[in-house]
Formats: sequence, structure tokens, C-alpha cells
Amino acid sequence: MTSWHVLGVGSIGGLFAHHLRASAHVRSVSLLFRNQSSIDRFRESGGLTVESSDPHTLVSHGERIDYRIENVDKSTSPTAAAATISNLLVTTKAHQVAPAVRSLCVGGRVDPAHTNIFLLCNGMGVYESLMEEVFTNTSAVPPNIFWGTTSHGCYRDAVARPFHVHHCGVGAAFFGNTPGTRLQQDEDSGAAAAHAVLGGLQELNVQAGLSYGLMLNKLLEKLAVNAC
Repeated sequence: MTSWHVLGVGSIGGLFAHHLRASAHVRSVSLLFRNQSSIDRFRESGGLTVESSDPHTLVSHGERIDYRIENVDKSTSPTAAAATISNLLVTTKAHQVAPAVRSLCVGGRVDPAHTNIFLLCNGMGVYESLMEEVFTNTSAVPPNIFWGTTSHGCYRDAVARPFHVHHCGVGAAFFGNTPGTRLQQDEDSGAAAAHAVLGGLQELNVQAGLSYGLMLNKLLEKLAVNAC
């Protein structure tokens, strides 16, 4: 069984966190918030719920599932005694990824040798910014980063119900190895690793272990769609 941390609890982050938490393959899901006021807002709103109009999906009535809650400000201080994150799903805006992941490296929460990082953000260049701004030590063990994209449609009412996600369009999600990571040197191993940790997301139609070329095409397609 796997454990997960989700950074970016918006529409997509909420959708994936919900399905991970409901999976029999996942031991725990922790939601990472940047400060205490964000945590207070989350609790005051009633927590994370997901609602879908498709009767074939996992959730149809917006039921509530409990999550672990962590304050990034406190857990990433050098004196904080917190466990290393095993699997990190990042669903923030593209320009927020590098600063957010850097903050998690401060207290050893993200360890390039042991943490799998899954990037599910719109836009291009997110992986490159991580390598240029965060994982700059070329002599160290390269991080294990997967990039992803999804065609699932969802939204939330950021004012009235900021953590209630409406899953309004069932699509798919794709993940593949980024260039230069440990697993990119052996695509078979990379595919096996991705399938192992994403095995509980069948209801989101996740396809893992895509080659570099296929994944690049998927990202470019999503960029073109968002630009229209």
C-alpha cells in the first residue's frame, strides 16, 4: 500500500485526492496547506467532498472522506521532525511548483532519492523549472519525477463551497517519466513504478508509464486546448 501527499487542493487536486483516499491500494492521503488560515478555512467549509453526475464513477452524492492535514509552514522548518514524503502529487499553478517543492525540501520532507513527484499542472516547463531552481546539484541522485496531464473536467465554487468539487466531465489522465530522472534510464522500470503507485486510480482512467515522446505530445495537446 502507498501513502500520498497532495499539494494544491483545488479542483483537480481535490478530485485525485478523493479517489486516492477511497482506493484500497492507498494507506493514507495528506493534504498540504500553506498556512494555518488555509487549514481553518478548509475545516470551516466542511472538508473536501466530490460530486459526480456520472453514475458509473466512484462518487455520486458528495460524501465526505477524512484526510490527514498538514501545515507546510510548520512541517518544512529545519527543526520539524516529519517523515519523508513517499509520493507527492503537485496540482498547483505552474509558476507555484518550484517554490512549493523547494519549501518541502527544506526540512527533508522531499528527498530526491526516496520521493516520487507527480506533476499534474497546466503549462509547459514545470519539470525544467524544478531542475533549474530546486534540484540543482548535478552530482546528487536525480529526483524521480513523473509529469502528467488530464482531460477530466471539474470545478468548484471558490466562494460558497471552496472544497466541494463537481466532477462534470469524465476523461483520462496520463503519466510518464521525465527526461534525466532515475527511471528514464530504464523505461520498463519507470512504467512498472508508475503503475505500482497509481494502481488505485482505475476509475479516473489513469494510464501510467508513457514514453517521453508520447507524454510530450499529450502535454502539447493540452497546452493547445487551453490556448483556444
